[in-house]
Amino acid sequence: MQWIIANALLGYEPGHDWVAATAFQDDRRQALAAKVRIGEHPGAVELWATGRALGNPDVPIEVVVRTKRGEFKKGMKYREILGCPDNPMSDKQLQEKFLRLTGRVVGRERAERLLEVSKDLTRVADIRHITSLY
Repeated sequence: MQWIIANALLGYEPGHDWVAATAFQDDRRQALAAKVRIGEHPGAVELWATGRALGNPDVPIEVVVRTKRGEFKKGMKYREILGCPDNPMSDKQLQEKFLRLTGRVVGRERAERLLEVSKDLTRVADIRHITSLY
């Protein structure tokens, strides 16, 4: 979790870059990850202890960043996270995310072709057409 949080705070896009050998050799990422502390949110702990957390969209989440200059807090409920069942991504957001993440691996052009063919798999006569795009 500390590595994920450090990468996110430093502005690195989620994906392969977070776990590449060069990433683990990055002193800045290592230093920040070493400072990250994970704690329990009292409200969430209470919900888990009473068995009311699993699948509950009102489970609270809070991030606190403490620096020499002060403290920043961001709190929300699970239901507010973009991509959760109560706050789904739009088709456009899903497509942009697919192209961003897949494009890093197979290239933008192939990612666009994969996205296009995935929109209606019933039109694909031979699955090898899709697998050839990987």
